[in-house]
Amino acid sequence: VYTLALAYYYSDNPAYASHAGKLLQVWFIDTATRMNPNLNFAQAIKGQNTGRGAGMIDSRHFVKLIDAIGLIEGSKSWTSNNQQAMQQWFRDYLHWMETSKNGKDEMNAKNNHGAWYEAQRMAIASFLNEPALLKKYIASAKERLDKQMDDRGRFPLEMVRTISLHYTTFVMDAFFVMA
Repeated sequence: VYTLALAYYYSDNPAYASHAGKLLQVWFIDTATRMNPNLNFAQAIKGQNTGRGAGMIDSRHFVKLIDAIGLIEGSKSWTSNNQQAMQQWFRDYLHWMETSKNGKDEMNAKNNHGAWYEAQRMAIASFLNEPALLKKYIASAKERLDKQMDDRGRFPLEMVRTISLHYTTFVMDAFFVMA
Protein backbone atom coordinates (compact mmCIF):
# COMPACT_ATOMS: atom_id res chain seq x y z
CA VAL A 1 0.00 0.00 0.00
CA TYR A 2 2.82 2.38 0.87
CA THR A 3 4.66 1.76 -2.41
CA LEU A 4 1.45 2.11 -4.41
CA ALA A 5 0.58 5.33 -2.61
CA LEU A 6 4.01 6.75 -3.37
CA ALA A 7 3.65 5.73 -7.01
CA TYR A 8 0.27 7.49 -7.15
CA TYR A 9 1.61 10.60 -5.45
CA TYR A 10 4.57 10.97 -7.81
CA SER A 11 2.91 9.83 -11.05
CA ASP A 12 -0.69 10.96 -10.52
CA ASN A 13 -1.68 7.65 -12.12
CA PRO A 14 -5.04 6.71 -10.54
CA ALA A 15 -4.41 2.98 -11.05
CA TYR A 16 -1.93 3.02 -8.17
CA ALA A 17 -4.36 4.69 -5.76
CA SER A 18 -7.12 2.36 -6.91
CA HIS A 19 -5.10 -0.76 -6.16
CA ALA A 20 -3.92 0.63 -2.81
CA GLY A 21 -7.57 1.33 -1.96
CA LYS A 22 -8.55 -2.22 -2.90
CA LEU A 23 -5.88 -3.66 -0.62
CA LEU A 24 -7.01 -1.45 2.25
CA GLN A 25 -10.60 -2.48 1.58
CA VAL A 26 -9.72 -6.20 1.81
CA TRP A 27 -7.40 -5.97 4.80
CA PHE A 28 -9.12 -3.35 6.94
CA ILE A 29 -12.63 -2.41 5.79
CA ASP A 30 -14.56 -5.37 4.34
CA THR A 31 -15.99 -7.22 7.34
CA ALA A 32 -15.77 -10.56 5.52
CA THR A 33 -12.00 -10.35 4.97
CA ARG A 34 -10.59 -7.66 7.24
CA MET A 35 -8.10 -8.08 10.00
CA ASN A 36 -9.65 -7.59 13.40
CA PRO A 37 -8.36 -4.42 15.09
CA ASN A 38 -6.20 -6.29 17.58
CA LEU A 39 -3.09 -8.41 17.76
CA ASN A 40 -4.39 -10.94 20.27
CA PHE A 41 -2.53 -13.77 18.57
CA ALA A 42 0.64 -11.97 17.50
CA GLN A 43 3.85 -13.95 17.95
CA ALA A 44 2.05 -16.85 19.58
CA ILE A 45 4.30 -19.66 20.74
CA LYS A 46 2.70 -23.08 20.43
CA GLY A 47 2.37 -24.73 23.80
CA GLN A 48 3.39 -21.55 25.69
CA ASN A 49 0.92 -18.80 24.79
CA THR A 50 -1.73 -17.80 22.28
CA GLY A 51 -0.13 -14.42 21.66
CA ARG A 52 2.04 -11.86 23.37
CA GLY A 53 2.65 -8.15 23.52
CA ALA A 54 5.98 -8.47 21.76
CA GLY A 55 4.01 -9.21 18.59
CA MET A 56 3.03 -5.56 18.36
CA ILE A 57 6.50 -4.79 17.03
CA ASP A 58 5.29 -6.25 13.74
CA SER A 59 2.58 -3.61 13.42
CA ARG A 60 5.09 -0.74 13.48
CA HIS A 61 4.52 -0.54 9.73
CA PHE A 62 1.04 0.82 10.43
CA VAL A 63 2.82 4.18 10.66
CA LYS A 64 3.67 3.85 6.94
CA LEU A 65 0.17 2.61 6.21
CA ILE A 66 -1.28 5.77 7.74
CA ASP A 67 1.13 7.87 5.67
CA ALA A 68 0.00 5.97 2.57
CA ILE A 69 -3.64 6.72 3.26
CA GLY A 70 -2.75 10.39 3.41
CA LEU A 71 -1.13 10.13 -0.02
CA ILE A 72 -4.18 8.56 -1.70
CA GLU A 73 -6.77 10.54 0.23
CA GLY A 74 -7.31 13.01 -2.61
CA SER A 75 -7.79 10.34 -5.26
CA LYS A 76 -11.15 9.45 -6.78
CA SER A 77 -10.83 5.87 -5.56
CA TRP A 78 -10.51 6.80 -1.87
CA THR A 79 -13.90 7.96 -0.59
CA SER A 80 -14.87 9.70 2.61
CA ASN A 81 -16.57 6.42 3.61
CA ASN A 82 -13.24 4.62 3.15
CA GLN A 83 -11.53 7.26 5.26
CA GLN A 84 -14.13 7.00 8.02
CA ALA A 85 -13.93 3.19 8.01
CA MET A 86 -10.15 3.28 8.33
CA GLN A 87 -10.34 5.84 11.09
CA GLN A 88 -12.81 3.60 12.93
CA TRP A 89 -10.52 0.61 12.49
CA PHE A 90 -7.60 2.55 13.93
CA ARG A 91 -9.78 3.98 16.72
CA ASP A 92 -10.69 0.40 17.69
CA TYR A 93 -7.07 -0.72 17.38
CA LEU A 94 -5.86 2.16 19.57
CA HIS A 95 -8.45 1.23 22.19
CA TRP A 96 -7.18 -2.36 22.08
CA MET A 97 -3.57 -1.14 22.36
CA GLU A 98 -4.33 0.79 25.51
CA THR A 99 -6.66 -1.65 27.27
CA SER A 100 -5.53 -5.20 26.40
CA LYS A 101 -2.91 -7.16 28.32
CA ASN A 102 -0.74 -7.47 25.19
CA GLY A 103 -1.03 -3.76 24.47
CA LYS A 104 -0.22 -2.79 28.05
CA ASP A 105 2.80 -5.11 28.01
CA GLU A 106 4.19 -3.22 25.01
CA MET A 107 3.30 0.15 26.49
CA ASN A 108 5.44 -0.78 29.49
CA ALA A 109 8.34 -2.17 27.44
CA LYS A 110 11.51 -0.25 28.23
CA ASN A 111 13.30 -1.01 24.96
CA ASN A 112 12.62 -0.59 21.23
CA HIS A 113 9.24 -2.31 21.62
CA GLY A 114 7.97 0.51 23.81
CA ALA A 115 9.35 3.12 21.44
CA TRP A 116 7.59 1.57 18.44
CA TYR A 117 4.40 1.32 20.50
CA GLU A 118 4.66 5.06 21.10
CA ALA A 119 5.33 5.78 17.42
CA GLN A 120 2.17 3.90 16.49
CA ARG A 121 0.06 5.74 19.04
CA MET A 122 1.31 9.09 17.77
CA ALA A 123 0.61 8.21 14.13
CA ILE A 124 -2.87 6.95 14.99
CA ALA A 125 -3.76 10.01 17.06
CA SER A 126 -2.66 12.24 14.20
CA PHE A 127 -4.66 10.16 11.69
CA LEU A 128 -7.74 10.40 13.91
CA ASN A 129 -7.26 14.16 14.19
CA GLU A 130 -7.09 13.93 17.98
CA PRO A 131 -4.74 16.78 18.99
CA ALA A 132 -5.26 16.27 22.74
CA LEU A 133 -4.29 12.61 22.45
CA LEU A 134 -1.35 13.46 20.23
CA LYS A 135 -0.11 16.01 22.77
CA LYS A 136 -0.40 13.36 25.51
CA TYR A 137 1.56 10.85 23.42
CA ILE A 138 4.25 13.41 22.58
CA ALA A 139 4.76 14.00 26.31
CA SER A 140 4.93 10.24 26.84
CA ALA A 141 7.50 9.91 24.04
CA LYS A 142 9.69 12.59 25.64
CA GLU A 143 9.57 10.74 28.96
CA ARG A 144 10.34 7.47 27.21
CA LEU A 145 13.40 8.96 25.49
CA ASP A 146 14.65 10.32 28.82
CA LYS A 147 14.30 6.87 30.39
CA GLN A 148 15.61 4.78 27.51
CA MET A 149 18.62 6.87 26.53
CA ASP A 150 21.43 7.45 29.01
CA ASP A 151 23.47 10.63 29.54
CA ARG A 152 25.97 9.54 26.88
CA GLY A 153 23.29 9.15 24.20
CA ARG A 154 23.27 5.36 24.38
CA PHE A 155 20.40 2.96 24.77
CA PRO A 156 21.64 0.52 27.45
CA LEU A 157 18.89 -2.05 26.98
CA GLU A 158 19.74 -2.27 23.28
CA MET A 159 23.51 -2.24 23.88
CA VAL A 160 23.40 -5.49 25.89
CA ARG A 161 21.76 -7.44 23.07
CA THR A 162 23.73 -9.74 20.80
CA ILE A 163 23.33 -7.50 17.76
CA SER A 164 23.48 -4.22 19.65
CA LEU A 165 24.17 -2.02 16.62
CA HIS A 166 20.99 -3.26 14.96
CA TYR A 167 18.85 -2.77 18.05
CA THR A 168 20.35 0.65 18.77
CA THR A 169 19.60 1.91 15.26
CA PHE A 170 16.19 0.20 15.44
CA VAL A 171 15.18 2.13 18.58
CA MET A 172 16.64 5.33 17.13
CA ASP A 173 14.49 4.80 14.04
CA ALA A 174 11.40 4.68 16.25
CA PHE A 175 12.36 7.98 17.88
CA PHE A 176 13.09 9.54 14.48
CA VAL A 177 9.63 8.46 13.32
CA MET A 178 8.11 10.02 16.42
CA ALA A 179 10.01 13.26 15.82
